[in-house]
Amino acid sequence: MKRLIDIIIRRRGIVITLLLLVTLILGYEMLKVRLNADFTTYLRQDDPLVRQFNYIGKQYASKSMALVLIEADDAFSSKTLKLVQDLTAAYEELDGVAYVTSLTNVLDFKKTAWGLEVGKLIQRGKIPQNEKDLKKLKDYVLSKEMYVKKLVSEDGKSTVIVIRLKPGVSEFAVTKKIGKLTGTIAPRPEQISYGGMPFLMYNMTLLIVNNLKTLDPLMILLMLVILFLSFRKAGGIFLPLAVVSFSVVWTIGLMTLFNLSLNLLTGLVPIILIAMGSADGIHIMRRYYEKREDGQAPVPAIKETFSELSTPLIITTFTTMIGFLSLLSSNFSIIRQFGLVTALGVFLALAVTFLLFPALLSFSRPRAGNRKTPKPSKRPFILERVAELVFKYKKAILVFSGLIVIAAAVVIPRIEKDVDWSRCLQKGSKPYHAEMLLRRDFGGTLPVQVLVEGNIKDPFTLKAMRYLERYLETVPSVGETQSIAGVISEMNDVLNDRYVIPETKEGVANLRFLLEGKDILKQLVKEDGTEGLIQAKLDTWHTGTMAKAVDDINAFIKTLPKKLVVVKLSKVSPEAREALLKIRRKRITDNLILDINRRQLGVEREQLSSIVRTALLGKELTGDSYGKIRRKVKEYLLSNEAEVEAIPPADAAALAGGIVEGLKRNAGIKEAKILTLAQSAIKGATMEDLRALAQSLEVVVKEAVGEIRVASALGKIEKLLPPDSGRVRDLSRDLKGDLWEMNEDLVALRTSEYRGLPAIPLSAKVEELPISFENTGLAAVIKKMEEELVPTQVFSLFIALILVAITLAFIFRSPAAGIISIIPISLTILVNFAVMGYFKISLDSFTAMIASIAIGLGIDTDVHFISCFKREFSRLGDELKALKKTFSTTGVAILINALTVGLGFAVLLLAGGQHIRRLGGLVALTVLLSAFFTFTVLPAVILWVRPKFLRSCSRKNENHRDMEGRRH
Repeated sequence: MKRLIDIIIRRRGIVITLLLLVTLILGYEMLKVRLNADFTTYLRQDDPLVRQFNYIGKQYASKSMALVLIEADDAFSSKTLKLVQDLTAAYEELDGVAYVTSLTNVLDFKKTAWGLEVGKLIQRGKIPQNEKDLKKLKDYVLSKEMYVKKLVSEDGKSTVIVIRLKPGVSEFAVTKKIGKLTGTIAPRPEQISYGGMPFLMYNMTLLIVNNLKTLDPLMILLMLVILFLSFRKAGGIFLPLAVVSFSVVWTIGLMTLFNLSLNLLTGLVPIILIAMGSADGIHIMRRYYEKREDGQAPVPAIKETFSELSTPLIITTFTTMIGFLSLLSSNFSIIRQFGLVTALGVFLALAVTFLLFPALLSFSRPRAGNRKTPKPSKRPFILERVAELVFKYKKAILVFSGLIVIAAAVVIPRIEKDVDWSRCLQKGSKPYHAEMLLRRDFGGTLPVQVLVEGNIKDPFTLKAMRYLERYLETVPSVGETQSIAGVISEMNDVLNDRYVIPETKEGVANLRFLLEGKDILKQLVKEDGTEGLIQAKLDTWHTGTMAKAVDDINAFIKTLPKKLVVVKLSKVSPEAREALLKIRRKRITDNLILDINRRQLGVEREQLSSIVRTALLGKELTGDSYGKIRRKVKEYLLSNEAEVEAIPPADAAALAGGIVEGLKRNAGIKEAKILTLAQSAIKGATMEDLRALAQSLEVVVKEAVGEIRVASALGKIEKLLPPDSGRVRDLSRDLKGDLWEMNEDLVALRTSEYRGLPAIPLSAKVEELPISFENTGLAAVIKKMEEELVPTQVFSLFIALILVAITLAFIFRSPAAGIISIIPISLTILVNFAVMGYFKISLDSFTAMIASIAIGLGIDTDVHFISCFKREFSRLGDELKALKKTFSTTGVAILINALTVGLGFAVLLLAGGQHIRRLGGLVALTVLLSAFFTFTVLPAVILWVRPKFLRSCSRKNENHRDMEGRRH
């Protein structure tokens, strides 16, 4: 080391020039550093769940949904609707935008004389202007579940514009354009706020930049103050600062060269390096000034300082790097990059220290007259007094340490895991306000997505999707579901007054045809019809709630069949029919329970099952019922839809009466019987027309009977509900849709149910349908993060502690020294987590790293303390004297370093994001605790255990005294 220092001093001009040149080059690279706040990229991209999430985002443009929230006194004023229309049109023209949905361009379904019309809720350029039309629009929209909490709040005061970004675009650039464009159009920008994943990431990116702009200068200023108060010399102030500056520039410059970006964690690396990069410099300057105070010239003082401290400095740098490099075991790239980059920064800080300090300090001038007489030093009596107290009460300190361990063991289990990324937003800020408002009024911003694979054009695949949709609505905090199954049901409700998937493929195809070319179809179904997406939202990012929701959904998905067998009820034996009706009764009851439970309305399952069983037996037809059927048949016969034209009213009445009489004799009436009755009642019609008429009348009668059965069952169910349940939006619609299944001829069975039936004729088996469901949304991805967070960080912690202990045991040639050295930092970690448990500070991606950061930051104080104590004990041969000398020399440097680093991290309490503030506060606490335990517990343990290196020093001193005695 002396030779290296000699070379640096001799070639100091070249060394300084090269340092400046490298700094200029890497400084230029630093200016090109990229920012990345997309936390979906922080996960392992080869993970199957992450791959599926990315696939869905690309296929359905569902990964990046930006939300523009407009608050007004009334979202249905012509002024607000005009603003929504203008913004929608402007967003649609932006590069990088795939789809835009708002009140002014969303689809609406209306029944007309010609059937179902699929159009816009508000036609372009036709915003209502008078109060009557605006109220009519408002009442209509607020009565529709497909709009409420999806595009407009329940109170009608807020509305949201949903913008889906194209996969692969720069989300930061597009969201910035959206904000800029909105500012040019909106007359009152203050009534507009932004939410959704792209804006969350955008605000996080701004947070990184703002933290660097605000906190770095504050930290440097604080560092200057502490260094001034500690040294009161220019070298003691500016040399540690120069090391920090060089190491930050070099680290960020190398990040750019290796294509690494600044993210939510690596964005903290400059702040961390400023806080801790000066540690080596502080120890060097403290020792250097001690040498100068003893009368040494600059160059000898430099050489002796580095000769004494080079080994501890290299050891502490190595052990600090171990602490940060242990984070490489994490499954999250953001944590791995943070550990790698910080370890690199620590190494570079050491390299700059070893190169810059000797070169610059060698320019120092010797004192006047080159005085050799040591100047009496200012002894830090307070620290010496602390040393005496530690020496005296070492046993009490050890007992106290044991009590700390017990207390921590009690409190630590209270820690709750919560990877809530929305906490990166500053409380009280506009983005935070938007997030809270979107949670309250629009179901939240965290997407839940279930990928369905199967024939999405088949009615029974769609029915299975609707079943899962119903369940999702019952999961706490999950809501606002959307899928092609729900859209088809809505269309069928408008056209036929029943919110249910049509029974036949033809019925589904007819409705789906009306959606061809519409954006909504591309967002919900793959083009070839083999895959569909069920979407929902979580109204919280709280990990506990989110994890339970994901677990509940996954558990429910496991109960769903992987294959459906569709059977025709009319073609099975009576025994099989009875078994099929029992299965149908359970299924209808399950659907009713789900739709009632999601509204928090309690009804006993047995009561519902009894009502459904009665309805399935078909005993609802009474005198009034037959009269309704007669009127329905007669109305059809006299309408323009009838296949036979100009049927005389008397003939129509006769045919209707004949059909009703047939119904009274049998549970149902078939086409053949109706054809016979029609031939008798209607004269002059062709057989072809009569046959077509008979087919239509069979459907009319079936639907009329079905409506009566459903109405009867629905009336009974409504009597079981609370009196005010009639005001619950779409409750009757949903229950009616659930009950309508009792009128269908086709039944979808699980393969196990199918095998358990009595013999089914081949003609009764319609088809087999493979189907699968996978929960793949961001909620599932974050839940996986939460599951892997603790195990990987615990593994990192133990790896770091073991490696540090082994390293120090090898260096000090004493296994006991290795174990002793990690005791203070272990206590620090325990207390830190105990504080988190006591104050209910959750464990997240930031706070989970504190243990590894604590090792990185705290172990160097232990190494410096042990090294100095060993040196002084070897020299003085007395434990108390060695302890007091260690406290008065290295102890001062440790104290200065702890204050510099601790207060430096405390600056993070002024950061914008809640996550970063918590991290800053806890790390500051960690640094101060580490210094406290180094001053108390570490010497107490050393004095109590007296490890091998201490005993060897003691024997060496005794031998030295014996030799001295023999000489005299």
